[in-house]
Amino acid sequence: MKNIIFSLIALLVFQGTALAQFIAEAQSIHICAIRVEFQEDDNELTTGDGTFMIDTVTTDSFAIDPAPHNRQYFQDQIQAAANYFNNVSNGNVVITGDVFPRDDTSAYQLPEEMGYYNPNTTEAEINSGIARLFIDAVQAADADDDIIFENYDLVIIFHAGVGRDIAFDYDPTPQDISSLYVTLDFMQKWISGAVQGAPADSGFITQGIILPETENQEDEQIALTGMFVSNIGTHLGLYDLFSPSKQRTGVGRFSLMDAGLLNLNGLAPAPPGAYSRKKLGWIQPQLITQPMDKIEVARYGTHNPALPEIVQIPINDDEYYLIEFRGDYRVNIDSLFVEMLEERDEYPTYLEVLKTYYGDQLEFGESGVLLSLPDYDWGLPGSGILIWHIDERI
Repeated sequence: MKNIIFSLIALLVFQGTALAQFIAEAQSIHICAIRVEFQEDDNELTTGDGTFMIDTVTTDSFAIDPAPHNRQYFQDQIQAAANYFNNVSNGNVVITGDVFPRDDTSAYQLPEEMGYYNPNTTEAEINSGIARLFIDAVQAADADDDIIFENYDLVIIFHAGVGRDIAFDYDPTPQDISSLYVTLDFMQKWISGAVQGAPADSGFITQGIILPETENQEDEQIALTGMFVSNIGTHLGLYDLFSPSKQRTGVGRFSLMDAGLLNLNGLAPAPPGAYSRKKLGWIQPQLITQPMDKIEVARYGTHNPALPEIVQIPINDDEYYLIEFRGDYRVNIDSLFVEMLEERDEYPTYLEVLKTYYGDQLEFGESGVLLSLPDYDWGLPGSGILIWHIDERI
C-alpha cells in the first residue's frame, strides 16, 4: 500500500565535469490488462457500486482521468505509462499492452462484492482479500479464449472503483481496494503456502499489479499514472524509498519510489532517483577517485554528451555518493498553481495549470488521459543538486 506523507529535501548547489554513459539494453514489458467488476452493491464504505464508470461522461475539460472509463481509457493509461518509462529510462524500457475484454464497455465479473476483498478488519484478512482478488480476477479472465497469458510479461488487474492509496485525514470509504504489486510470496503468506499462483492457461500467474479504474476522490483529483508507474517500478526491481509501516517518507518528492509518484497529483511522477537509475543499468555514473577543483554535471534530461548525468564518489568499499542535477528552474508548476488560485475561489487542478501555461507541449489520448509531458521533473519542488549517500550494506 502506497500511502504517502509528503516532505521536502533541502537542495545544495554544486558544479562540475566528466562524461556519463548510457549502457542498458532495452527491456520490453508486454502487459495483459484485465478489467474486472465486482458484484453490484450499495455499500457506503466503498466508492461507487462495484461497476465501472461507463455511462458517466465528464464534461470538465480540466478534469483528470475523465469518464467514461472504457477500453480506450485503459489503453491510454498503458500508453501514459509507456511514455513515462521511455522518457525516464532513456528508451531502455519499452512498454506495450492489450486491454481485455476487447469489447469497449465490458468487464469480467468477480464472484463477490468489493467489501469482501477488503473487510477492513485485521491485516491478515485484508491482505488475504487482496490476494484472492488477484486470483479471482485472473480466473475470471482465463475463461476468455482471447487471452493467452504466456504471450505477456506482466498482468495488471484494473478493478472498478477507487484505490485506497492516498492518506487523507478522514477516510469515508475504508473498504476500497489498495493498489499493490502481488507476488507468489504474498499469496502464499496470506492465503496458504500451498498456493502456486493464480491458475491460468494450464499454469499459474505468480505476480501482477492490482490497480483501480481511478484514484480520483470526491474532493481531490489524482491521476492514475503515478500509482501505475510506481508499481511497474517495483516489477522492475526498484525498492520503496519510504516506510509503509511507519508512514514516513525517505526521499520525498525527488523519486518515483517515494512521494514523487504523486507529483502534480500523479500527472508528473518523478523519475527514479540516481541510485535507482544506476541499479537498473539505465546509466553508468562517472567515477571520481581523485581530488578535482570542480565537477560539472548535466541537468537531468538534457542528454548532454559532454557531461555526466550522475557522478559517483567512493567513500569506502560499501559506501559512496551519487551526485545529480535535478529540476528546471524555468518551470515551477507549484508557483503557477498559487498564481491561478489568487484570481479565483476554487482550486485549479494541476491539469488546468499545465494546459494553461504549457498546453502546446502536452499529449492527450482519445479518452482525455494525459499521455506525456516533456519533463517529468516538472513536479519537483525546486531545482538544484541532489547528493545521495548510498550504503550498499543496507
